[in-house]
Order: sequence, then C-alpha cells, then structure tokens
Amino acid sequence: METYLGDREELCAIFLLVDIRHEPTNDDVMMYEWIKHFDYDCIVIATKSDKLSNNELGKSRKLIKETLGLGSTDKFYF
Repeated sequence: METYLGDREELCAIFLLVDIRHEPTNDDVMMYEWIKHFDYDCIVIATKSDKLSNNELGKSRKLIKETLGLGSTDKFYF
C-alpha cells in the first residue's frame, strides 16, 4: 500500500475510514501517522454512526480524536 500511495503524484488527500463503534486499531493509528508524515491531507470518516445513541456518539468521537491525536484543524466526519 505504501508504494501505491507514495507513487501517486496526483494524490492530494486520503480518506481514512474508522468504525465509530470501536477504538481505532493500531493499524488505524499507524495509517493516520503515515498519512500525516507524508503531508497528505487526511480526512477521517467514522462509519456506522447510525448504530449508536447520541450519548455513545459523543464518547466515541472523543475516543477516536484522542487515540488518533486529531487536532482542532484536522478533518473528522461521522
């Protein structure tokens, strides 16, 4: 995957999909760090938000942001 992404000059942004029902995996964290290291625009999208209550959504959003180390300017959608 690194070769595929690294050799694509026209690539300007990468969507990282995470399951909002679970804490991001080590692979999710590693991928996010790789994207940021190579200075791509990263858009994190949490899927399956329809499966959680509003209270659970808030907790999960906070956990994902903390685990990935998302800042206030990072793009995060659910």
